[in-house]
Amino acid sequence: MQQFGLVNGRKIFYTNVRRDSEWFKKLPGGNWCAFTITDDEDSDLVDLVVEKSLKNQMAYVCNTGQLADKVELSFDLKIVEKAIEQESITKIPFDYDQSPITTAHKNFGEGFWFSLFAAQNEENDINTVICIDFTKKGVKNNIQSLIEKINNDWLPSEEEIELPYYDE
Repeated sequence: MQQFGLVNGRKIFYTNVRRDSEWFKKLPGGNWCAFTITDDEDSDLVDLVVEKSLKNQMAYVCNTGQLADKVELSFDLKIVEKAIEQESITKIPFDYDQSPITTAHKNFGEGFWFSLFAAQNEENDINTVICIDFTKKGVKNNIQSLIEKINNDWLPSEEEIELPYYDE
């Protein structure tokens, strides 16, 4: 996992799950936002990434790329599954305010900007954004470029769909 900088008081890290088999061991223990990036060919990785990410007390997850909606739904379903499991054991209603908030973004730049400025969780102050790249081609350079632009007052386009620029 690489640290890329600081924007809006949030530390930004990047990992590619295809290139770093130990990525999940480096996730912070709380107060963080995941920014996921997927392509159509990444569907076999969704369940694994969702499971591993939720174990580390994330506060928010912003999903982007071709599978953004699928990844968001997978996070939502896993949260509900864990809630039902916990309720059946404890007999106490699950407090969904303690769960991560999930979003899907078809515009890559807007999704990244959202993770840095708009993603808020009343229960947990977010101080870290982890960019979790599922893709074979990688978007590391695109993320680094966006950080530089955002630090120079850049705002995302209003295009409904905007795909990332790939490293390869």
